[in-house]
Amino acid sequence: MAKLRVRIKLNPGRVGIPLHKMAQASEEFYKFLGMVSEDLGLQAGDWLARDFENSSLIYTAEHSGEFEESVPARFSGTLSSIFEVEPTELESIPGIRLGTLKQFAKIADPLDDDEQVGFFALENGAATEDFHFLEKARSKHIQAVLDDRREYFGSVMGEIHSLFLKSDPPHFRIRHLATGDLVSCYYRKQDYPVLHNVLDSPNVVLVVGGNVHVDMSSRKFERVEVTKIDVAPEYVDSDIDRLSGALPSITSGMNMQQFIDHLRDGDPEDLH
Repeated sequence: MAKLRVRIKLNPGRVGIPLHKMAQASEEFYKFLGMVSEDLGLQAGDWLARDFENSSLIYTAEHSGEFEESVPARFSGTLSSIFEVEPTELESIPGIRLGTLKQFAKIADPLDDDEQVGFFALENGAATEDFHFLEKARSKHIQAVLDDRREYFGSVMGEIHSLFLKSDPPHFRIRHLATGDLVSCYYRKQDYPVLHNVLDSPNVVLVVGGNVHVDMSSRKFERVEVTKIDVAPEYVDSDIDRLSGALPSITSGMNMQQFIDHLRDGDPEDLH
């Protein structure tokens, strides 16, 4: 079994660090490590600070749990990706929630503009790489980019456009019915049979459910982390006729023109 260990450095190049900064930065890093662990499906646990060094504050954060031998490398790779990827590409990291990325940007909040926080992961007790550093300026840039992003659990509808079987992670793209934009949908292995069944059927509309990521500045869907795929019922012209008379009392005794005028100029609550 293996342990998760992360070496952390605060205020490099200086002697010591103000106590309140140490407390705040460590708290934000603690939250971040916990959220990454959750995103990767790892067991919950405490992080123990140990192996302190003098000069700038350097210590090891060690997870209280024990893991399969392959987990530290996966954990280390994910942390490195988050630190290294350009802010505009952060959401492309598979399986990492928007909230986790926003928490990452908060780590440098307690620091001054010329201060840094750094880390590297330990595998089998040894360093795998040099420190990755997060500066206050980059932290602010990440926050500015992510502030325009929203994530919600919902669905999008569209026709399948392309399928990327060999990509990592595998995904497909649908052309959104309302906007015509291509939306990348990252699916699970168990979802493939549904995709396979619809590939030979032209013009099939899919309802893709899961965590939907939206860029509010451009009003575009960016991607979906898929939890469910359904085939939408085929629309026929007679469907609209079935709505006729479905809500006989909706106009509250008004004729249609009066009802439309009231919706435009009146208070909709008056109809209840």
